[in-house]
Amino acid sequence: MNIRCKSAVNFDRAKDQGNCISLLTIVSVLGVQVFGDLPAHAGGEAAGILPPHPLLEGIAANPSAPEYWWAYAMLFSTMIPSMLNLMIGDTSLLRGAPWLNTALLRAMPPQGPPRSFDRDWIAAVLTAQVFLGGLLGIAAQAFAVYVVIGLVVINLVLPTLGLDLLDLARAIAAPDLPRTLVPLLLGPPTH
Repeated sequence: MNIRCKSAVNFDRAKDQGNCISLLTIVSVLGVQVFGDLPAHAGGEAAGILPPHPLLEGIAANPSAPEYWWAYAMLFSTMIPSMLNLMIGDTSLLRGAPWLNTALLRAMPPQGPPRSFDRDWIAAVLTAQVFLGGLLGIAAQAFAVYVVIGLVVINLVLPTLGLDLLDLARAIAAPDLPRTLVPLLLGPPTH
């Protein structure tokens, strides 16, 4: 496979990631609207929670304001399982270093415990592998978030496809589709 084909494959993967992020944006906005419209359906407009319009307008106007940090924390928390998987995978990768495994196996006899002067460095090496595997996992996740999602998908792929996540969220929130569908599915409001 030549470089142009690899670049095309990588661009297709980046487009798929952009499509996935766009789909997650759509589902998130609709989910917020559904959970805001269900209480409003049962208890009137005053019972509605978290209308997405002020939230999206506020993020657009001042994205670093502390009142929106919860949204960023929610988005970050969805990456925790991936980060844990990367940490475990990178620890396994470091455990597979052949020259290190050979040295460890030489220091550990088949019968009985290791010699007392070998125990400290064996424990240190095994601990360092786990620690470095965790650091590599966190670094890989940070790289994926910053470079792949931040620079490539959001700044290159989505604009190429004519998409901006905030504009997409606003477009999905504008018609408030759940407000129309909730009464159709649950009947007339009870208030």
